[in-house]
Amino acid sequence: MFLTKVVFPDVKVTEEDLKAYYEGHKNEYQFPEMMKMTSLAFGKKSDAESALAKLKKGADLAWVRSNAEGLVVKAMMRIFCP
Repeated sequence: MFLTKVVFPDVKVTEEDLKAYYEGHKNEYQFPEMMKMTSLAFGKKSDAESALAKLKKGADLAWVRSNAEGLVVKAMMRIFCP
């Protein structure tokens, strides 16, 4: 509310301002934003929640993938690659 009532009314952006900003930052607009997604599949919800809690505390994804209990991929590897 504070921003809407106090700050935003004083902010005036002109067409020239927009063009100048764009010209100064063209490289940032050449490619769309890209993201890399990865997933971990678990057999039990409790194992997934435990891994998520570790990730939220800052654990490295590669470490969690290597050490998490109940990963479906690990179980499938044991079945197909004894």
